[in-house]
Order: sequence, then structure tokens, then C-alpha cells
Amino acid sequence: MRSLIVYGTRHGFTGEIARKLAALVPESETADISSRAPGDLRPFDRIIVGGPVYNGSLLGEVRRFCRRNLSELLGKRTALFVVGISGRETLQQYLDASFPGELQKRSTANGLFSGRIEGDRLNAFERLVVRNVKKIRGSVLLFDEKDLDAFAEKLEADHA
Repeated sequence: MRSLIVYGTRHGFTGEIARKLAALVPESETADISSRAPGDLRPFDRIIVGGPVYNGSLLGEVRRFCRRNLSELLGKRTALFVVGISGRETLQQYLDASFPGELQKRSTANGLFSGRIEGDRLNAFERLVVRNVKKIRGSVLLFDEKDLDAFAEKLEADHA
């Protein structure tokens, strides 16, 4: 099954996750919609869509991609993921609120990934939020590789 992993990223970590996922999912490639449109979706059997959540909202490029390509996405196997610095329950709420309901119903797997905070790459507002709301200073890696492995296993089970 040929898969396209479409993602948006602001600071690069979601791209790292997408590339790691591509290494785990046979016949897959990635497309960073933060820098360019993914092109023709027709050659792909499955589209995996994901992005980071900032201040409770999925990255705009990812939301726009889903809106613009919804009819085509609904005709394919899909999977969804979000990346953020919140707990699993909150990440699930973000996923539920961020993707169109029709797309969520057709999604064969959902990934909830904790992210990475790199204090020196954040803008002033992001640093303020991270310090005052999350009580985090500097850089912190929250990501757990086991979550990515479990997501890839769900994708593989869908392929079987």
C-alpha cells in the first residue's frame, strides 16, 4: 500500500516524526506542506495527515490542506496525528477538534505524540506561554518512541 505522510511543522520536530514514521511504514513518502503543496494525491492508497498543536490549535496549513482536499481524502484510507506538549487526553481533544468529523470517522489510526520544546527556537510569545503555562524552561524532549511504534503497528494492521 503506497502511503503519503502529509505534515506541517513550525520548528521542525513534526517533520522528524514524519520521517521516522516513513522509515517504519513500507512504501511511504513525506510531504511538508509548510513549504510546498504535496502535489497529486491520486497515486497514493493511504494519506496520513498530521501536524503540531500550538495554543490549542492545529497548524493552519494542516487544517487548510484537509479542507481543500477533503473529498479526495474521504475516498482514501486515512490516518491522523497531532504533536504537542500536552498530555494524551488533551492531545486527543485537540485531534477531535482539529480535523473534520467525516475524516475522523474514516481514520484507521490516530497518533498522539508528545513533542519537543527547544527554548532557543521559540518566539517571545511561545517562550512566555511555555514558561508561564507549562512551567518549562529551556529545552525538553517529551516524545516517546513507543508511541510512534504503536501508531506504525496500527497502520500495518490496517494494511493487512
